[in-house]
Amino acid sequence: MKRIFGVVALTSAILVSGVGSARAASLTIDFDVEFSGGTSPTGAPPWLRAVFADNGLDTVRLTLSAIGLNASEYIGAWYFNLDPAMNAALLAIAGTPDNDPQWTAISRGNNAFQADGGGAYDLWIDFAQGPPVDRFGAGEIAVIDFTMAGLDALDFAFIAAAGGGNPPYMGAAHVQSIGAQGGSGWLGGSRADGGVDDTVPEPALLSLLGLGLAGVAYKRRRA
Repeated sequence: MKRIFGVVALTSAILVSGVGSARAASLTIDFDVEFSGGTSPTGAPPWLRAVFADNGLDTVRLTLSAIGLNASEYIGAWYFNLDPAMNAALLAIAGTPDNDPQWTAISRGNNAFQADGGGAYDLWIDFAQGPPVDRFGAGEIAVIDFTMAGLDALDFAFIAAAGGGNPPYMGAAHVQSIGAQGGSGWLGGSRADGGVDDTVPEPALLSLLGLGLAGVAYKRRRA
């Protein structure tokens, strides 16, 4: 009997340890403040949302949503940060699923991009500003995959380097053609969960834990 309980304890410890060391991370950033003194979008905040989610080894999928824009309002550019210990120039585009709107350029570099006096950012995603059909407008979604050795979603959970007079944020976006006057504004984004680490155990490891304990229980019944 003691030996069986010992096997149960050892199996549980090994499997739980494995679950703790391999987790799928997710980061949600909501954009709900206009920081430049410009025009706020006409809808209810958050106007924009960005979700970073682990999408395989060293790959993170970024889903951008214009959840609170109205009518002719559209996104011209979107900015993010990376862990300052990592070289943003090495951040590669792993492949962008076929979606509309498409980005027109993605630039990377540590503290290389200024968002209207709201800090220096590491990642600049530029979107079309031509005819309305090409713009990133109300209700649309864009998806981009990034890859780099050791990359996970929480590597994007960093505030921009200060500079320019306006507060830095975890992300910034430029929205144009706002309201009847066609104004524009710069939106700042903060972590929607208030900074809580919202990683979740990988399903495969949870299944492994269940199978291991079931096997031990079977051996116990036979004994």
